Amino acid sequence: MNQEIKLDRAEKWSGRYRDVSFQISLHGLGESYINQGQGTWCFYVFIAEDKATDFAALWLEDEVYRYKPEAKGRITHDYMGKTDRIEFHGGCTYYKKHGHTEGFRCVELGCDYAHLWDHEHFQQGGRYSVSDVLEDVKLCIDSLYRSRVLKPEAAEVLP
Repeated sequence: MNQEIKLDRAEKWSGRYRDVSFQISLHGLGESYINQGQGTWCFYVFIAEDKATDFAALWLEDEVYRYKPEAKGRITHDYMGKTDRIEFHGGCTYYKKHGHTEGFRCVELGCDYAHLWDHEHFQQGGRYSVSDVLEDVKLCIDSLYRSRVLKPEAAEVLP
């Protein structure tokens, strides 16, 4: 059988800022329907259990969503309203739980640059860069501390 395989292309950057891990991605490159082949930016922050002030509030219950009653369904999480204090580009649009052993878990929260104003920005000739997204990552992580989602950094509690 000679079946054509379509490969998706993405670029990724990862790092740490204020002791919080993050990842930036640019996916959908070459796909004409995604910003005329220029792709969509996203970023994700990883909140470790031992760094959160109330990790139980971030570790959301699994919910099964079925688009039809007979469908197997998929696991989803109701994070809307629970991430409003965190500064994301257009709000949080991604939630994922990592790990299962208490004390070693983390929550991954993220956002995309695929909102109406992003498409308008693109249509008017604007572009985002990894530097632009990195600035938003830093604002997001700063908001995690400011809103007390994360425990104060060691340097913040010293006299």
